[in-house]
Amino acid sequence: MNDNKSYNGLARTMGIVALVLIGAVWLIVDSYTLIGKVTVNGTMLVLVYIVSIIVVLRVNNFKIVPFIFFLAYCFFSNAGQTLVELLHLPHSSNINIYVHYTDDLIAEMLAQQGAIIIFAVCGYLLFKGSSKGLESIKLETPEAKHSEQIKLADILFIVICLSIFVVYLGELSKRAQMSYGDYYYESREGANTILTYIYHVYGFTYLMTRSGWKKKMAVIIMAAIAVMAVFIGSRSNTIPILVGFVAVSFLTQKKKVQIKFWHLLLGFLVLYIFSGFTELRNYSLNRIDIEVLKRIYGSSVIKSMVNIFMEMGGSARTSLSTMSALDIGSIQEGHTMIYYFLKGFLPVQIIELFISAPDIPALSTWVTEFNGSESGWGFSIIGEMIYNFGAFSFLGGFVFGTVWVLCERLTAKYLSQKNYFLASTVLYLLGYAAFLARAEMALMSVKMRYTVYIIVISYLLKKFVLTKKEGAIK
Repeated sequence: MNDNKSYNGLARTMGIVALVLIGAVWLIVDSYTLIGKVTVNGTMLVLVYIVSIIVVLRVNNFKIVPFIFFLAYCFFSNAGQTLVELLHLPHSSNINIYVHYTDDLIAEMLAQQGAIIIFAVCGYLLFKGSSKGLESIKLETPEAKHSEQIKLADILFIVICLSIFVVYLGELSKRAQMSYGDYYYESREGANTILTYIYHVYGFTYLMTRSGWKKKMAVIIMAAIAVMAVFIGSRSNTIPILVGFVAVSFLTQKKKVQIKFWHLLLGFLVLYIFSGFTELRNYSLNRIDIEVLKRIYGSSVIKSMVNIFMEMGGSARTSLSTMSALDIGSIQEGHTMIYYFLKGFLPVQIIELFISAPDIPALSTWVTEFNGSESGWGFSIIGEMIYNFGAFSFLGGFVFGTVWVLCERLTAKYLSQKNYFLASTVLYLLGYAAFLARAEMALMSVKMRYTVYIIVISYLLKKFVLTKKEGAIK
């Protein structure tokens, strides 16, 4: 154990040194390069992502923790088009930042994004600690032979899943008649936030504490509901499930998980299927037939993979549009990240005694209107940091990485105490935060607030109610 702690400590130190050196070299090269800054900055950005993912994997003993998902998703969403451009791969995407923005602006965005990622990962590594995170946790689920009997917790899980299933079924029936865009902007009702929150948190708790046929049943049910969410078009509800599935899988595996060829094949298959979803979302479900599928998926696998990089990589345009608007004075730097983070802990009335509400409450709405688009652009945490902190956006990255690793450590602490429900509340929060790679902090406040409520109530119950009962018994 001590050897492993020392090795992880060395890996953290070497990771920070490697990222700082890459940043220093990048700064020097960028300062003296007169031509080809887009290529240089793009190459360095891809290198930063690769090194970051490898380092974070190593310090977590190659367990897939939530921060890995964020880095990978951020790479796809904010540097996917950069990779395609560097490799000169042909594509058929209409969303191409290298056509619609100037080289100087793109080069500046790539440099700022690289600085944000470097500082975010350094913040993560600096406060990682040794054997205090998810990499040190090994959950001991009950033996299958001791969990055959149906209990109240099993019935409650089924009831919650049925509730979500019924709601999603209603959403699918509406999607049968309209495209996702029409449904999302005109008729969407969906599962209320509380039900969605309870479903995810209780679902993760159930997966952590069950084995045998019960765990297999839970995986099948939750996977089926996730597929329904995909067909509805809700990435924000599929990403947390995916993060939770993988995290729980690595926490409960009896043997060391090894990446095998079929895992990679399955991953490519999922990406290949997802590559057509951007176009499929333009159809109502009842219009999707064999001919439509043949037209969308009839091209080569490589071409489809390139197109999904282009589609996901379109999130980089939100950063570029934000920088353009700041340059011409259409908007002023805001404070959405601080405001919506505090909103997860405090009532708005108290927050606004110290800080006013943001001038632009929804960045995804603003950037869509600013660019005269009829379809939503979403946003990205990279663009939001630039909007909030300007030239000092890298400091926002450092705070982001620090808060993230502290949340992972809190999850590990609850798991070590066998408090699976509280651990699941934070795990869901981290799973949802992975979606910030192509979203904004405004989406996090409600989930944060529910998590804070549960943690505070749990603490008060433990501190006063349970303590008093134990004292009475004595």
